[in-house]
Amino acid sequence: MPPPPIAAQTIVFDPHLDLPKTAATPGWNGLNDPSSQFDLARAQSGGLTAAAIALFVAQGPRDPASLATAQRDAIARDAAIHAIADGNPTRAALARSPADVRRIVAGHRFAVVESLLNAWPAGDDLDAFDRWYARGVRIVGFVHAGHNQFADSSRLPCSWATERLSMAGCRRSGGRRCSGSTIWAF
Repeated sequence: MPPPPIAAQTIVFDPHLDLPKTAATPGWNGLNDPSSQFDLARAQSGGLTAAAIALFVAQGPRDPASLATAQRDAIARDAAIHAIADGNPTRAALARSPADVRRIVAGHRFAVVESLLNAWPAGDDLDAFDRWYARGVRIVGFVHAGHNQFADSSRLPCSWATERLSMAGCRRSGGRRCSGSTIWAF
């Protein structure tokens, strides 16, 4: 009997998947969503066994009202990522470590790794990272498109993002978060 195909012997991991904007609506669980880059049914039928699913909120103006909206949106996106595992417990589970990924995939379920792309919704609250970590975030990208309070971005496509590079990398709060962080990526 020939050995199984190499893909059947490995963990097939997508390092970045986005959710559709509709993912934060009540009842969404990611099982079948043809409007999305990802749904669990297509991922499994295509042989994808694990993915980092981005908790992403677009960068916006750095004012209190925009930040409050971004924080609400981030909470809703986090809930949507958890809904993939919580709403489909026989098909998926949240992975909080490399060992979790291996265990989940070995059990023929999809391993959901939560990533945070654009830390702007954390505001000036460095403890927000510890709360995100407690919720399951294991990969963090401080910026996406536009500077924020943690780091400078290499691209500024938005009309409001006109400020110049101020730190050419991590800003003071980003550096403090890096120096005090636990393991953020595996």
